[in-house]
Amino acid sequence: MSGRSIRTGSTAGFGSGGAQTFNVRLASLRAARTYWAEQGWLVGDPLQRLRPRPVPADRSRAITRVEVTAILGLDVGLRERVLWTMLYETAARAEELLELDVPDLDTANRCARVTRKSGTVDVMAWQTGTARLLPRMLAGRRTGPRS
Repeated sequence: MSGRSIRTGSTAGFGSGGAQTFNVRLASLRAARTYWAEQGWLVGDPLQRLRPRPVPADRSRAITRVEVTAILGLDVGLRERVLWTMLYETAARAEELLELDVPDLDTANRCARVTRKSGTVDVMAWQTGTARLLPRMLAGRRTGPRS
């Protein structure tokens, strides 16, 4: 492999994504550079020309409690009401909730095992709204969301 293709391959994904992603990766490389320099493995600063990118201000806002109440009070099917309530009460990602299977649920303790985006298994807990709705949706089911 030529030096050019190695350089392209090793930095191709570094700058992709948003400014925040770039800055996190740069901070990680700087920490590694410091360690390598302390070990005597590195002379000079290969990152000296890289600068953090400006991060645009976050203009999004969370919806108000009144708006949440209005959404959760809409006349929709039980499945949607359970999903929306669980999303609100657990702050879990929709994908994490949609991948749940009945054996993952511990309704007595109001919690479930979920697989996070990173692939790690974690426990998420819900509150009263979900605890009231979920038994109606499960109604004797022993497996899966589509049984």
